[in-house]
Amino acid sequence: MRAFGYWYGTLKGGAVINNVRWGKEETFKYCFDGIPKNGIVAIGTVASGLKNLENRKLFSAGFEKMFEVLTPKIILVYGSDNYEFFDKVRNKIQIIHFQSAKDLALRGEINE
Repeated sequence: MRAFGYWYGTLKGGAVINNVRWGKEETFKYCFDGIPKNGIVAIGTVASGLKNLENRKLFSAGFEKMFEVLTPKIILVYGSDNYEFFDKVRNKIQIIHFQSAKDLALRGEINE
């Protein structure tokens, strides 16, 4: 995914919005490689297990590291953005939230 994004965005001049993902803390040293700094990134919170406090702690640590390393100007969030790690950066950057299909269906706004 990173290699294609780099190739298409840098070498071919295409528009790329990278989906940023990380695992445990040992992945932080390489999981942001190939993603341009000061740009737009996408993050999914759907199915990330954030209701579990241990998962939320790890996700928060990865989010903070991503913010430090990439210094994005805009973050696109698919799923809930109702977490304190997003609140910490809202006054610094733009966060654009897209509700998941499940959330929309539960509210009766779409049929699955």
